[in-house]
Amino acid sequence: MGCRALLGWIAPVILVWIGCLHMTNSGMPTLKVGALFEKDYEAQKRAIEWAVERTNMEQKILPRVLVLVKQEEVTPHDSFSAQRKLCRMTEEGIVAMFGPISTVAAGHIQSVCNSFEIPHLQWRWDPRESREYFSISLYPQYLTLSRAYQDVIKHWEWKRFSVLYEHNEGELYVCVSVFNHC
Repeated sequence: MGCRALLGWIAPVILVWIGCLHMTNSGMPTLKVGALFEKDYEAQKRAIEWAVERTNMEQKILPRVLVLVKQEEVTPHDSFSAQRKLCRMTEEGIVAMFGPISTVAAGHIQSVCNSFEIPHLQWRWDPRESREYFSISLYPQYLTLSRAYQDVIKHWEWKRFSVLYEHNEGELYVCVSVFNHC
């Protein structure tokens, strides 16, 4: 499932949840969502923009509420500048945070969001079984993804296959799980 398709059905649900949490406390007519993007991840940026646009157009989701995205670009693994940008966004009243993807910066942002009780939505691969209280991962858990690969392999009766990843971080876990279950 592509990033756009995934966020197409998950993002409105999450934004409603976030909206309900925030609207009960402040009654604001707008909801500001923060997003930290890294240069090479244009697809995630477009997916968030599309999901917010769709949410704003579907008046059934958040009636009479406008969702706005405060976007900032960050350098991968630069947790210091990512934190500064997050702090500025919190001063502007964001109710949720997307990204970034790099491990160091994402871990730091997740910790800050948890401290300030800001929902942190991630779309990066993370092998941990559990999440922080205010953290939501939009990326499939590695065992679930491995089972999906296994089902496809069995269905098509493939004898050989390759799983290619953009990053090496996820390759070992998925391939080992697939080989162990086939």
